[in-house]
Amino acid sequence: MCIYVISDDMYFVAGLKYFLAANGIAMQGFSYEGWLTQFRPGKLTKEDAVIIDINFTNCHTKPGMAKNIGYFGINIVFIVDLPLQDEYKGFHPYWIISKKSAFKKYLPLLKAIPDYGTSHDNQLSRKETLILKELASGHSAIFISRKLNISVKTISSHKQNAVRKLGMIKMNDMALVCYKEIINLYSGFNSSYMGLRDPSSWRTASSLSRLQ
Repeated sequence: MCIYVISDDMYFVAGLKYFLAANGIAMQGFSYEGWLTQFRPGKLTKEDAVIIDINFTNCHTKPGMAKNIGYFGINIVFIVDLPLQDEYKGFHPYWIISKKSAFKKYLPLLKAIPDYGTSHDNQLSRKETLILKELASGHSAIFISRKLNISVKTISSHKQNAVRKLGMIKMNDMALVCYKEIINLYSGFNSSYMGLRDPSSWRTASSLSRLQ
């Protein structure tokens, strides 16, 4: 088992590497640019995990950064600068962990080999995904209402449901940036991404947020 960490936060990487080494777990760190240019996805095994650090103050992620990871059955864990609901109970929605958590809380998730016959999350609906994408792009509820021809109340309802499913305490600007970066990572190879731009495709497009 090896943990691959994609982060430009050298202090976080150094601390995590020391902690994992003390627990007998190998780790390799990559910068965002290094991951795209140096890493060979053929090295991954089903026991490995990839940690992607979503740092809202210094996002340099690029479309397709997560390309080839999902096809190898690899655990993908997103580290965010957000406090999450019920994380102290071991609840990790969409394989998201808060940087505010102690390293010791990472181990149960990182050591768990995914069971692909079992859903690990309550997946976002297509409408919830589209609403969050619009909000993450900086659009107001009124603008989205006019664009998608749905009421502001409906937008608020979808937003609150998505916040609950994602485990976020509230959907503030930081949360939206983190969510936008996660979408960005997957948009490079997810064929449903283009369809989500068109409300008429809601019934046929598959959700981007299936991060198991």
